[in-house]
Amino acid sequence: MPRDVMSGSVDTAEFYARVIKRLGRNAHEGEHGLLDSSDSTRLWHGLLANQFTPAQEAALLMGLRVHGESPAMLAAFARVTLEECACVDAPAGKAVVVLHCLGTARKQPILAPLLAFALARSDVPVLMVTHDARRGINTTAVLEALGERAAESGQAATGMLTQRGFAWLPVERLAPPLARVLARRAELGFRNTAHSLIKLLVPVNGRAVVVANYTHAPYRQSFAQAAQLLRLSALLVRGTEGDPIAWEAEAHPLLAWLDGEAAELPATVFDTARERTEFPLATDADATARFCERVLSGQLALPVAIELALSHTRRSEPARKRSRSPSRNPSRRRNSPSSSLESLPASIGTRSLSAALRSSVGTGADFTGCFLLTSSRISACFNHAARL
Repeated sequence: MPRDVMSGSVDTAEFYARVIKRLGRNAHEGEHGLLDSSDSTRLWHGLLANQFTPAQEAALLMGLRVHGESPAMLAAFARVTLEECACVDAPAGKAVVVLHCLGTARKQPILAPLLAFALARSDVPVLMVTHDARRGINTTAVLEALGERAAESGQAATGMLTQRGFAWLPVERLAPPLARVLARRAELGFRNTAHSLIKLLVPVNGRAVVVANYTHAPYRQSFAQAAQLLRLSALLVRGTEGDPIAWEAEAHPLLAWLDGEAAELPATVFDTARERTEFPLATDADATARFCERVLSGQLALPVAIELALSHTRRSEPARKRSRSPSRNPSRRRNSPSSSLESLPASIGTRSLSAALRSSVGTGADFTGCFLLTSSRISACFNHAARL
């Protein structure tokens, strides 16, 4: 729909005036936040559909930026976005770990690919969603340095998950309207609501857990409440620089949910005195890629936390039907993926993790695996999941 169609209608003009006035004043949040569910839904539909003028859109995004989004607003925005997303089918009998990678390396290397490949090596399928903001070294650059190729569509990503347990899907192909809003940062100079809500998206038909990372402290509480409202199976971690890695897990304990219900995570103790891992220069994508390859092939000693190989499981309640956000479930044709990284060697040393995970799964309990990476080491830690 052309921009002038919405902006030119009386009804839309009244809606914009009401919403921007609400966002532009020092309003107190009500039960649902600055905007109620109806206005939140309508607003995000309009933003994704590119129905506002550039000036209107900038004003709305700035208003949301100034006041922040309530958990209810984030949940409403996420539901709307899912309607515009391509969906990936989970492999039969498995739960998919979803990693949203929007960060740019500054002081720490981008290790999300290492996280993903280690999970895949342990028979835990991973969907990586990336956004290349072209502001520096990011996950896209590291994956390309590893010789990986992004999936062209949700169907192609489904095939990649089935064949090798790993799929990379750029947000431009997952949800083009969302990618457009994300890209406004380059022009406007500030991050916007899209950078927050994308971390709550689970574009998977079937079982899945999303690793929702936050950098700014206020989002810990809002993400936690939004995950409950969306009934997500999620792991909330304090990341840095947009990477879904728990760099500060000791100072900021992780939170977990199963279908929107809080789940306890066992405490983990690390012997930091034994750590000998030297990480690559953060801003060198090639060096980071070579580091990942050498760890995966066993040429480099595994960080202490992977040696610990702690496996945690939790018996779930009896089988129950999952209440999910709106998604489509069409019949999908599986395409063959193409990648220069054909297989991951067994020498990574995660056989014991897989064995421990499988042995812990019994009648009435299923699993989802996640690796948690901390500031000076990588931790292999299998977390909770529930049977649908």
